[in-house]
Amino acid sequence: MNNEMQKYLDIIKGVFKNEIYDYQIISGTDGESTYGNIVLKINQEWIFRFSRKDVDIRQLEIEISFLKNFHKISPIPVPEVFYEGKDFMGCRVFNGEPFTQEICDTLSNQEQEEIWKSIGKFLQTLHSIEFQHKNLVEYPLGDNNFWSDLWKPIERQLSKQAREKALNYFEEYFAWEAENPIRKTICHGDFHPNHILYNKLSKSIVGIIDFGRICTNDPAVDFNLIERFFGKDVIEKVLQFYKRDISENFRTRITFQNRRRLFAAIFHAKAVDQTSSFPRYLKRIEEVFSD
Repeated sequence: MNNEMQKYLDIIKGVFKNEIYDYQIISGTDGESTYGNIVLKINQEWIFRFSRKDVDIRQLEIEISFLKNFHKISPIPVPEVFYEGKDFMGCRVFNGEPFTQEICDTLSNQEQEEIWKSIGKFLQTLHSIEFQHKNLVEYPLGDNNFWSDLWKPIERQLSKQAREKALNYFEEYFAWEAENPIRKTICHGDFHPNHILYNKLSKSIVGIIDFGRICTNDPAVDFNLIERFFGKDVIEKVLQFYKRDISENFRTRITFQNRRRLFAAIFHAKAVDQTSSFPRYLKRIEEVFSD
């Protein structure tokens, strides 16, 4: 056991009410990107997440504050914080696995509809809640200005065709948004299948985890990864159970969030020194703006 791991285990021992007889490193100390976090499973029943960077510690404070109330009303279980410190939180493990397209394909139409119904109601509740925090922002990882933070560092790495089409697209979108202000809500910020936990026995979503990117943003931001991983048709299915007023341009805003995220992925990868992923992200941008 290295000194770093011993440090985290000592912190857990200082607050944990039971003896630690087993621990497992889920992520964070083997070179994998976790955006500044280290995650440990304790006794197969508890998850402790430690934040190492200032931005993640700041987000952790917001996340803990939010979850303390939201776990009481969320239609899908979310982490209940039992242990906390300046740079860590501890919650019970959910008995589930990431809800992937492969799992979705094994379900009947009725079973899938129940999944989309639960997700729609969850997002409706999340986007309706009133929550304030002094550090709550739109883009918590620092990519607040699209042009200076995301566009400028990579525009010259794109082909002429992709660069021109992307430039026209974003200029037109931001001009439209300036004329049509969007009402921002509380958002998960990273509503990825890895954070939507499914139980095979109950055939249901049993947990939504990792609110580390909680933000105040266009609610469309929590739909863009659903569209990316499950397709546009699923968006319509989820929206059937999302009882909030949405404008006709909601799908346009989802597309924007998806395309902005492609550029943000490079920004975030650079921040955690994962530059090996750059070619993959650049290729995806080229594909999107090649039509």
